[in-house]
Amino acid sequence: GELLNRNMKITPDGVAYIILDKKIIDRYGIKEGETEGFVNEPLSIGKVRMSIFLKEDKDRFRVSIRSKKGISANLCARLHFNGGGHLLASGGSLPVPETVKDAEDAARYIEEVTHIFINEENEIQ
Repeated sequence: GELLNRNMKITPDGVAYIILDKKIIDRYGIKEGETEGFVNEPLSIGKVRMSIFLKEDKDRFRVSIRSKKGISANLCARLHFNGGGHLLASGGSLPVPETVKDAEDAARYIEEVTHIFINEENEIQ
């Protein structure tokens, strides 16, 4: 509940993101597999076009991306999250500290790169 209620942010471009950092993982004792499907939840919100879920791991944030038709999750993952996958479902990672320093920096990164992606790069196919 906390993740969807307090931690989910929605950008003006219609990108929802949730960042699960080590503090939250430890506070609730979250185990591997317990967050499966979280990335899909924001897509039920009308104005959300793409959803990104980050989960902090040892030396990186693991990234899951889902999108609605017309937005390529695969292209976004390839261009900005060291990953890839399918048109509407992809994944990747953000190395710490090479790409982002912490959860706050990851939020800034997501907002910056998805704004560029939604407004300029999504057409590159």
